[in-house]
Amino acid sequence: MTFERIKNLLRARRAGHQPTTDAGGPVLTAHPAAAIDIRPVETQMEADEVWALLSEQIEHGWDDCLPQPLAHDDDAFRPTLIGAWGQDGLIAGAFVMPDEQTADAFMANGVQHAAQMTLRAVAVTQGIAVAPEHRREGVGLKIKRFCDAWAAQHHACLMLSVITAHEALGLNQKTGHHILPTDVVPVIQIHDDATGTGCLIDLGPRDQTAGHSQWSIGVIGQTHGLTVHLGQYGATEDPPRGPDDITWIAHIGT
Repeated sequence: MTFERIKNLLRARRAGHQPTTDAGGPVLTAHPAAAIDIRPVETQMEADEVWALLSEQIEHGWDDCLPQPLAHDDDAFRPTLIGAWGQDGLIAGAFVMPDEQTADAFMANGVQHAAQMTLRAVAVTQGIAVAPEHRREGVGLKIKRFCDAWAAQHHACLMLSVITAHEALGLNQKTGHHILPTDVVPVIQIHDDATGTGCLIDLGPRDQTAGHSQWSIGVIGQTHGLTVHLGQYGATEDPPRGPDDITWIAHIGT
């Protein structure tokens, strides 16, 4: 089975899901009290508008190599642009997706089950941006919580992000994410309860040469047939590390 077929099967299985209210975040609806409508983009024009805002406002930490997602007419778990619209148009945007980069690495090493489990359990917020004239209004926090809830309702239990600015640090703190020091390496262990297979994901250290950068990992929901452990390797200048070097900080599942 090719990697694309694996991802298509996962998308098809999730496309018919029903949103829940207890998946680690708010119900995915508009925010009439604040006159803000937060949702995935619905047209290609909206997708282009959100992408432009992200590219313009995220100066450090934005990956120009990321492909721009298209607008989709379904609710599958795939790379998705999220927008926040107010009375004067788009005021904030975000890019959230399954952790395809780690899954691709597993596939390149011939470990299909690890790739499938990663796509099921781990999401990534690639960036959040708020228009300058709408900062300090709480919009960034609302869209951050929306991204967590959206991923959780698609059965992800972990949300990864990389903090490169003080504003991003505040958003991650307010949403209860684990903010790791710059000199440690996050570790995620995933176990399939049905087959007994497992994998260990080492996310790698953050390079500080281009500016401040540190991992943030949020527990956003419950697992579905998986048991997940979140940990970290301590600071060391002499890898490789082994299982005995991991400090476990969170557990999700049975």
